[in-house]
Amino acid sequence: SLLAKIIWLLVIFSIPLLGATLYYITEKRGD
Repeated sequence: SLLAKIIWLLVIFSIPLLGATLYYITEKRGD
């Protein structure tokens, strides 16, 4: 279904985005 495809896209794009966000926050905190 279309909903399933949208959910998969959100999952696939959110994982690296989440990792980049955590990396950015960690780098900023370590300053």
